[in-house]
Amino acid sequence: MKKTKRITALLLAGLMSVSVLTACGKKEESGYIDSESSYEYTEEPTTEPRTVEIPVSSKDCLNKDESDILKMFQKAGFADVETEGLSDLLTKDKGKSGQVKEVTIDTKKSFKKGDKVMSDVVVKIIYHSENSHYMPFDSKELDGKNYEDIVTQLKDEGFTNIKTKAFEDNGKEKDSVKSVSVNGETEFDDYTSYIADAKIVVTYYTEKKESSKTESKQESKQESKSESSKSLIGDSGAVTPSFKEYMDSYEDFMNEYVDLMKNYNSDPMKYMTEYLEYMEKLGTYTDKLDSYDEDDMSAADWAYYLEVTTRVNKKLLEVQ
Repeated sequence: MKKTKRITALLLAGLMSVSVLTACGKKEESGYIDSESSYEYTEEPTTEPRTVEIPVSSKDCLNKDESDILKMFQKAGFADVETEGLSDLLTKDKGKSGQVKEVTIDTKKSFKKGDKVMSDVVVKIIYHSENSHYMPFDSKELDGKNYEDIVTQLKDEGFTNIKTKAFEDNGKEKDSVKSVSVNGETEFDDYTSYIADAKIVVTYYTEKKESSKTESKQESKQESKSESSKSLIGDSGAVTPSFKEYMDSYEDFMNEYVDLMKNYNSDPMKYMTEYLEYMEKLGTYTDKLDSYDEDDMSAADWAYYLEVTTRVNKKLLEVQ
């Protein structure tokens, strides 16, 4: 009897072990099925288009910061908002960078605040941005390069305000680049960007000469001014120093202006920016010139005024 009971007990223990293992197996299988079922029901639902209200009128968008307008439309629920910079600003207007020029909703340029549209329509925010370009070369790569090739690369890249300057040195290769400066900077990388009309000066080597026509002209000009000044010292006294200094600066400016106009007449688009700058300065000079009262000027001042304006008017005939 004891032996039979022991066998029966062992059989029962074995059956219980199988039951536990089977139950565990079913539990794991059940867990897998639940997990798979859960995955099927937790897929993210697609966002369906809905009706939204326009947060601002087309007129009120103008000249506002593009990032502010972008946030307003996104907050209102618009799903497709695009931005586009015009790359239309030069140095004098770069303060307008980021200002909105136009906003379209589903290609429509005119809309009112509160109008209802679908959330999936395309909103396009067009704004002013700087017309900038990357330098086409590194400042450390200029040694031995021909300055004309460098000027061509800069123009091809989109830069418009480029000047050249000769530097006399017989020890260097003629026409090779000495330096390139951008707004006064002489060190830059080929990934550095500048506004299109940044002031670029390409300095190159040229042969040193004993004398040049330019130097002769400058010496002649200084001698002429010196003689004019001497002729004005007499019974009426010398020209007022501050007045003479102003008239000399005015004459120098007008000579530069005439040189600019010769270039401008041959290629207006190339020299447009420089032309506008000179026109602004010209207004300042003429306003100050008009402010001088003849009654307050000495005879020497008046005589010097006539001499300078006569030379300037003669110079202006070169571009008329």
